[in-house]
Parts: sequence; structure tokens; C-alpha cells
Amino acid sequence: MIRNNNAVVKLNSTTNQAESFTGQGIEARICQEFTGQSAIAPDVFAANVRIVPDLEFDPINREVLSTPIADELGFRYIRFGKKAKENETAALFLNEDGSVWQAKIFGPDSQAWLDAYQSQGKRTGQYMAPRGNGDTVYFANIPDRIARKIAVRVNPLIESSWLEAKSKGQSFWEWFQETPQVPVIVTEGFKKAAALISQGYAAIALYGCQCGVSDLAIKPELLPFVTSRQVAIAFDQDDKPETRQKVFSATRKLGSALVHHARARVSIISWHQALGKGIDDVLANHPQKAITAIENARNFSQWKLDHYTDIPDDYIAQRLMTPYLGDLEIAYYAKLIGIKSPKGTGKTESIAQIVAKAPSGTRVIILTHREQLGQDLARRYGLPYRTELGSCQEGTELGYVLCVDSLHGNATPPFKPDDWHGAWVIIDEAEQVFWHVLNSSTCQGNRAAILQTLTALLINSDRVFLADADLSRISLDYAKNLLEEPVQPYVILNEYRPDTARPLFLYESQSALFSKVLTFIENGDRVIIHCGAQEIKSKWGTQNLESLLSQRFPEKSILIIDAESVSTPNHPAQGVMGRLNEVLPQYDIVITSPTLETGVSIDIKHFDKVIAFGSGVQTVGAFCQTLARVRDDIPRHVYIPEYASQRIGNGSDDPYSIVKSQQKVFKFNQKILSELDTINALDDATPQHLKTWAAMSAFNNYGFKRYQEEVLKRLENEGYLLTIAATPEDVELVKAEVTAKAEINYQAQCQAISEAPLLDPDQYQTVKNKRAKSKSERLSEKKTAIARRYCTEDITPSLIINDDDGLYPKLLIHYYLTVGNPYVHQRDVKKAKDLSPDGNVFSPDFTRQMITPKIAVLLSLGMTQFLDPKTVFTNAGLKEWADMVIKYRHELRALLGTSFDPERHTPIQIAQRLLKLLGLRLECTARHRVDGEIVRFYQMVSLNDHDRDNIFQRWLERDQGICDTTFSNYKNKPESQAA
Repeated sequence: MIRNNNAVVKLNSTTNQAESFTGQGIEARICQEFTGQSAIAPDVFAANVRIVPDLEFDPINREVLSTPIADELGFRYIRFGKKAKENETAALFLNEDGSVWQAKIFGPDSQAWLDAYQSQGKRTGQYMAPRGNGDTVYFANIPDRIARKIAVRVNPLIESSWLEAKSKGQSFWEWFQETPQVPVIVTEGFKKAAALISQGYAAIALYGCQCGVSDLAIKPELLPFVTSRQVAIAFDQDDKPETRQKVFSATRKLGSALVHHARARVSIISWHQALGKGIDDVLANHPQKAITAIENARNFSQWKLDHYTDIPDDYIAQRLMTPYLGDLEIAYYAKLIGIKSPKGTGKTESIAQIVAKAPSGTRVIILTHREQLGQDLARRYGLPYRTELGSCQEGTELGYVLCVDSLHGNATPPFKPDDWHGAWVIIDEAEQVFWHVLNSSTCQGNRAAILQTLTALLINSDRVFLADADLSRISLDYAKNLLEEPVQPYVILNEYRPDTARPLFLYESQSALFSKVLTFIENGDRVIIHCGAQEIKSKWGTQNLESLLSQRFPEKSILIIDAESVSTPNHPAQGVMGRLNEVLPQYDIVITSPTLETGVSIDIKHFDKVIAFGSGVQTVGAFCQTLARVRDDIPRHVYIPEYASQRIGNGSDDPYSIVKSQQKVFKFNQKILSELDTINALDDATPQHLKTWAAMSAFNNYGFKRYQEEVLKRLENEGYLLTIAATPEDVELVKAEVTAKAEINYQAQCQAISEAPLLDPDQYQTVKNKRAKSKSERLSEKKTAIARRYCTEDITPSLIINDDDGLYPKLLIHYYLTVGNPYVHQRDVKKAKDLSPDGNVFSPDFTRQMITPKIAVLLSLGMTQFLDPKTVFTNAGLKEWADMVIKYRHELRALLGTSFDPERHTPIQIAQRLLKLLGLRLECTARHRVDGEIVRFYQMVSLNDHDRDNIFQRWLERDQGICDTTFSNYKNKPESQAA
């Protein structure tokens, strides 16, 4: 008996037991377990395993000669007891240097254990490490045959490198450490590492999945073998949920440490648990599937997100394979029903049929994220939209459709969740609805109330339906956690994929795509063009393209559908959302913004081509949804940027990182603004709001960083066939034409705004609250908003352009860092109280609105030193300051949204990145040779661009309460407060 805790070995001493090990029976069975059951090659087994008994006897006098197990594991032994015990056998796992890494001890009845293992899959022995080993890493002895296979797998030229190293007497792992091109797999346990090595993969083993990392840092003995290398992690796929969660946490911890501390390129090897628990089991029983899993290892970031998005098997109640859902049967006990089915398979119609069969008196609330989409859904469900309630009795009796922006008690009419006990709640396009609820700027002013109302509504409901082509575990778990009672999601998963591929043509630039669009139209094709924006400033937005095409093709009928046109009185697009299939056939060209992004179904066979100008503003999912609005299988012609510049939260694609960062920033904000200790984070009381926001933010951040790759991957999974389109010869001419037209249109727009009449406070509020606005009202509204912002009635085209370019938030930081600093605290206190009248706030909204913490951080960094025009700066002079900034770069990224690369950014570049927050930069004013090297000298040349001094003076007078001249009409109004 061996007991690791007490370091005691009890030895057995009968002659017949000692003699039992002289034969090959037990050793052969142990060998079979490793080579047969775990797919370990015989030469790998021979090089790394030594089988020993617990006692070795002198064959003549029966004296004990040695105690191999105890000796190798470093235990002392005691011989005692009257009754003889069965002997034990150990398989010793040897490191490359011959030392013992671990032992597997079989016994006392080794034969019975092996029989149980082979018949029932039970563990055959106990794993024990040598005394004092700690969490050491296992480096196997690699046979030359395998070493050459590992090298050739990477590159045939690498083999010669290994042969040369071998001729010089280097061991495999010495050569490996010097050859970063060779990838490595990190796994747990000898068997798994040896099985992978047998297949020609370099593999390192840990004692368990939680080893390898200490205090978030890679263990020193592992670090040299994973630094700047491609590392895959292959831990067990357990069938127990609690164990799966532990393994996930351990994998995430190790992967994060590899990325951040070893600069490794990390991927995760995973497989379905039905194939086997460990990678050795899969290699033994399903070798080809194991190789496929290894070769298709997922990017670490993608793997983390898949954990949050993949729908668990135990959630799935029905699996279908149908092009159209039709009449679905839902179990009577299901409360949270998810429907995941490809675009165009009739999710909305199927739910409408379910609703039609609901028990008499059942009321229905349908939630959406766009008012225009809500109006279309109201038509399809035969229910009124929220704005029709005053003239429609059905809203009270049957329910209605509303945009989640109005899901609170201050809306008109007010929404009271207590009035909807027993109702059915339907959330169509659930992924985007929840994202809108949690992140949209239009919900910000009432977000806390909306989230509280949503929670109460779901709790009061009898049934909740979530429908989305991209329905994820994130949304299912969000709704599940908002319900008070334990609920098992009931998911209908339609895995249908069309037999015929839909053509998809990808263009290298917007200009190339637009050149092709011109050719299509000249040839008589009818096209629908999807744009990422509608502002006239955008070259590829709806308004500019409409202007270009109407000038080029005056004989063509063109309809523009965007946020402005659908809400402009007497515009052909007003009210079009509920009548798309009737209206669109009247037009040769339809140009639309993300207003037509989701939910609507264009079923007519009218268009010849679908065009989409990706801008990176839409999420990956939203852009793919856009392409599916037209149901007809006509070709799609698209431009998709390689990367998108958007980032959410701290920009991470790890939900855990975003949550921790957000919580830290919120607490810092509260601490700085001590008067706001009564403000409570809504997501502390209901953490699922923040967790869901973080998971969705991470998912979208991942897509933004790999925008084109992720869009194309999703589209190909949906059945699109990708073709790279040729670039037209006139692409540069087209680009120049579009640029010139956009500039003319934008200048005209800015001039029109500057000439529009200002609105008095009451007029401004009236126009701002109107849903339908004329063009002149929009111009006056924008001019008045800018006037309130800068405390001036002199609104020039130049000021409008600078404001559109993001001048205002930069001036705010500069102002509150300097002359306005005494007033920043009162500004934020007022903002916070406006944001949270009941004391509850969603922490991401709170942190976005506060400026005081940013100012405090910038002051602590000594940023005011750069605002002295007389001070001269050099890289050498700022070295110590830059080291301090780099030290706190992670905190600064969370607080300021600015990142720093310690290996790439010089001290001057770091200063420039921080000064960019103020809209300022240092200029190189001189170059001199110092000690044989050219040194550049930098100064702050201008502090008064954009008329900063006068703007700051007006803001200061406003904050001091002495402004009584040109801006008196706006004094003491909410918008006259900074930011």
C-alpha cells in the first residue's frame, strides 16, 4: 500500500507474489492498455515507460533486494502486518533525461482492475508523482523516427535542422526550444502526450488541466517551450456539466497566460464528448476524427466565444431539416421557446400560427428594436403597433407590437409590466433586440427602467419566444436567468442548408463595386443597394449614392429608404416598411440604410442584383442579415472591409475581461465622484444584464477585428458560393467622381444648416421629439443642437464640419483638464442624476458619460506638461514617463479607451496618442545631432485651433452662471450643460 500524504510504503513479502512478476502476463496487459487502448506507439512506450514491481527478491534466499516503486517515488517503506498482501505493479513515466515524472500504480489486484478497465472503462490504477516534484511539466523521450515526423510535418527543411542538432548531441527538447517554427500541443497526463507524440505531434503534458499556470503566469519550466510559438491546448471533454465548467475555466486561464505572458498563438483542440473523454481515447477509437479535430483547432478567442454562443445539446428539444418551418408543435410545458432557423425559413409566420392557436384570451407582446420593423411585424401578426393604440381596441384585448425603446413607464403610452400577467412575449430577431436593449444609444436615457421592465415582463409572462437565424446560448441564457423560476429552454433547431449555392461576388474596394453597379444599371438591371450609413457626409451612404445615380440615370425611378426618408412627411418611403412587396416593384433602383437590416422579408421576384457596401459599422451578424432581406436567389455583390474600427467596452474579445474591466472602471468612477455613492449599478443586483452585454460585446469585438473573414465564413456556412470579382479598369475615375460628388453634397448640406433658423428652447424640444420631420425642421434641429453645444449662435459651415469630425468631445477633455476643471465634478454629478433618477444605472452607460475620472487620470499622468508651448520634449527625456504609462497600460485602456504597445510605441508616440484625446499633437520643431545620433525635438505649437480660446471662454461663463449675452436664450437649459 502506498500513501502519498504520509509518504509510507507497505511492502509485501511472499515468494509466490514476487514470482508472479517474472512472467509476461501482467506486464503485457499493462502494455496493451497503453499501446492498444491509448494509441501509443510501441517505440514511444518503450522509450518512456518502465514497469516495475513494489518488491524485488533474491531468487535463492527470498530476501528483499530493492523496493523499486518506493525508491523511484522517494517514499520510505515499512514492512509490517501478519497477513500477506497482493503485490503492486507500477508503470513509471520517464522524462527525456530518464528521471521519473509520474507513476501509475496497479493493484493490489492488478488483473481484476485491468479486466474492469477493458470491460467497463474504469480507471485501472492510481497516479502518483515523485515526492517533492510539484507541478512539473512532462517532456517525453522522443524516438528519432517521431522527431523526424514532427519536423517534416512543419516543413521538410526543418528535418535537416533536427538531423544537424542530433549529430551535435542535442536532445529533441533542446532542439525544439531553439526552433519556434515547430508547434506544440499542451495536454494533461502521460497517455495523452504519448498518444499525440505517436502521431507525430510535439506534445507536453501537465499533471492536470489546472497546472501550468501559477498566479496567472506560465510556470517557469514551461515558459521557454511555449514563448512566441503556436500552442494548441487539448484537455479532456467531460460529460459532467460541472467538470466541463472547471475545464473551461482552466483552459481559459492557461490560454490567457500563454497569450499575455508568452506571446503564443493559442488554439484549442475540441471534439464531441461522445467520441471519448481524452484525446488519447479519440486517437485510439476514432483516429481520423481525432486528426481532424487537431488540424481544425479553433482560435483561442473564437473558442471562448463558442462556449458562450453554442447551444447546449440539453437545450435542443427538436432538430429539423426543412426549408420552411410551417406549423410547429410545442410541448405544453415549455415556457422559454427558442427557434433557430436559417433566414427565409418562415420563423415569423410559424410563430404567428402558434399564436393563432393560443388559448382564448391570451394576450401577446411582440418586442422589436426598430420602429419601422415593428410596424411590419404588426402587419404580419395582425396586431396594432404601439402608436395605433389610441384608435385600436385590439391592443388592450389582444396585445400589440412595440419597440423596446418604449418599454418603460415614461413612454407614451406608459408600459406597465404588471398589466401583462400570463401574456406571451415574442422577441423576433432576439439577438439584435437584446443587443439593442443593452447597448443602443437610443435606450441610454431610459435603459435602467427598460431593463427592469423587461425583467418584470418576462417574469409575469406565461410563455417567451425567442426567434433568430443566429440564436445563441447568450440570448437563451439571458432570458432564462431573467425568469424567477428554474426553466429549461426548449429549442427548435432547424439545420437546413439550401442545396444550391447562392452566388456571392467580393470586390476589393467600394469604387470597384460601384463601377460594377453602374454597369449593371446601364445594362438594364434592377438593383437594391444596401449601405452602412445614410449621412450625406458618407461617400457610400444612401444620400450620396442617390444623388450620384439620379444624376447619371435621370430616366430611372429611384427610392431611398433610410431613417430620414421613412419619417419625412410625403416622402415616397414614409410608411413603406409594412408595404415593401407592394411598393418596391415600382422602382428600378432601391437604396437603403440599415433601416432595412433585419426582420423584413422582400419576397417579390423583381430585382436582378443585391448590392452591399459594407462599412464595418454593422456587426458581422447584422451585415449578413442585410444580404438576406431579398429572399430570391439572385447574385450578391459586396464590398467588405478587412477590419472594422469599432470596439466596445475595453475592446477585448473575452467576456470575462470586459466584465472585470467594466466593474473596475465603475467603482473607480464612484470613488472619484464621492457624491454619487447613492448610485447603484443595476447590473450588480441583476448581473445577467452586464454578463450578457459583455458576452455580446466580446462576440462583436471579435467580428470587428476580423470583419471580412468572419462575414465570409458566416455567409459560406449559410450556403453562399464566393467568387473574387475582377477590378474594373475605370475604378480610379469612379472613385474620384464619388469623392467629388460627396464633397459637393456635404458642403451644400453644411451651408444649408448654417443658414437654417435657430429654434427657441420650446421649439427645439418639440421638433426633437417629433417622429416625422420635414427637411427644414431637421436642418434647424441640427443647427440648434450645435448652437447649444458650443454656446454660440454663429454657426458656420466650418464649425459644422469640425463637429461632425468629432471635435466636441476632444474640446471637452481639454476644457475640463484646464480652465474648466473646477466645474467638471458638478457636470458629472448632474449627468449621473439625469441618467439615474431612481438611483439605479446600467454601469456601461454610467462610465461612458463620466468625464471626471478621465480628467483625474490625465492629471495624474502629468498631461498638462505638454500644454506649455515653451517646453521641449524628446524620446529620451520622456523615457521614464513613458515607462510609467506602459506599466498602467491595461488600466488606461479601460479608462481612456487608448491602447499602447510597449514594443512598438516610442515615448513621443505615447504622448501623441494621449494628446489625441484632446485633439492636439506635438510638432517636430528641430533636429540636432547629439552624440553622433539625430535627435528630434517636439513642442506644442498651437493650442488655439478651431477657436478653442473663445469656445472655452463661453463655456466658462456658462459654468460660472454669468453668460447673459448672445446665448441668453439657452441659458440653464439641459443641453446648455457641457457634454
